[in-house]
Amino acid sequence: MVRFPRTLWFLLGLWLAAFMGSFIAFALIEPTGSSFTRGMNRVGAFFGWQAAAIGLAVVLWWRARQLTLSKGLWWMVRVPIALAALLIGAILMLFGWAFLFAG
Repeated sequence: MVRFPRTLWFLLGLWLAAFMGSFIAFALIEPTGSSFTRGMNRVGAFFGWQAAAIGLAVVLWWRARQLTLSKGLWWMVRVPIALAALLIGAILMLFGWAFLFAG
């Protein structure tokens, strides 16, 4: 059994900052544009921060996969990748719903 290395704590902290930063940026950025595209800058900022968070989640999971961790620590490492998968799945379901029912 290996202790949770500092690099994993660092990556987990960076992931949390990027993940929370996406919601903070979405809430604090003033919407620009006009008509239909008003506020698209906020959506772009949200997805930019989420892309960074997903990248960090993949790196965190890949790095932790090489170690022997306790069950609790292994689940803590799985949370970021699970949230990334949920976000991607929700976006795909939203697109599917729009294509099927919004005609």
